[in-house]
Amino acid sequence: MKTIITTGITVLVLGLYPTKNIHAQKVYVAGGAHNSRGKLVAKIWRNGAAMRPALSTGRYDANATWLALSGNHIYAIGNEKNANGKLVAKVWKDGVQINTLSNGTTDTYAQAIFISPDQHVYVAGYEEIANGKTVAKVWKDGVLLYKLNDGTFDACAMGLGMLGDVIYISGYAEGANGKTVARIWKGKEVWADLTDGLKDAYAYGLTVFNQDIYVAGSEYSTNGNTVAKVWKNKNTAINLTDGSKNAEVYFLAASDHGVYTAGFQENQNGIFVATVWKNSTPQSLSDGTHDAIARCVALWRNDIYVVGSEERQQGVGVAKVWKNGSVLAPSLGNGKYESIANYICLKN
Repeated sequence: MKTIITTGITVLVLGLYPTKNIHAQKVYVAGGAHNSRGKLVAKIWRNGAAMRPALSTGRYDANATWLALSGNHIYAIGNEKNANGKLVAKVWKDGVQINTLSNGTTDTYAQAIFISPDQHVYVAGYEEIANGKTVAKVWKDGVLLYKLNDGTFDACAMGLGMLGDVIYISGYAEGANGKTVARIWKGKEVWADLTDGLKDAYAYGLTVFNQDIYVAGSEYSTNGNTVAKVWKNKNTAINLTDGSKNAEVYFLAASDHGVYTAGFQENQNGIFVATVWKNSTPQSLSDGTHDAIARCVALWRNDIYVVGSEERQQGVGVAKVWKNGSVLAPSLGNGKYESIANYICLKN
């Protein structure tokens, strides 16, 4: 299977559209853009323009992976390589680094952020330890709050949300048989294993709506293809695809109109087609001539915004955004240097 998305510095190219297409709301995107020296600079874009200063200097590769808005403040998380080539997980507030979540001796990944009603900053991610395994972690206000596994087997925390005053974390964990299980943690305890552990499965983004917990992810089928899935709470699994071709979903948003999920489906020619699902009904966003993936979805009133990427013939990703299924415009870069975006959020 082709690999277009990885965690850390090498990630999916996403996009935002020009300011003229934005109406009442402000649109924020977290990601990065390559500079003339080939280094990835962590950035936030607002309404299509890069906010100043950038989150990193461009001396080392850096990438902003997620955003959270709280009042007039903008929080971002991400990773930056240090002089030893290790990824350091970081938190920024209004463009200023406020927390370093690791000591820089091992690779550490910040994957999701959530601001609680009482203004505590929670971050989910994982760290590679000396034995080569990964430890899923949650930090609160820059301090380690939970280790979700002991490092005997791999585990990664990928999504984060709150129901009442309880933190829920989505991710995946390796079992004794070497297979990964899609999982939700409630605090530091396992709340639900979403799959049976017989085939590899991965849980990514998590959202809470109307007291229900939704998770996007994928599970391998018996024929070796991945099936795009949505889980609701502990016991409800919805297959978005049938496993005849590869498909994955990475993020979802819910409203009274339905659950919207962003990802891709592989077509008969082996090309990834950017797709958004409303409940279990897919809508293709790309024409299937070049690989494309939808990575994040956001809802604004009755409008559905999806960001993703599509490869050019030269193999360089083009940042794109779709609104209600139609392409608005590529942006976040002049086309000379590749730009990367990982998350979109909207504000009035």
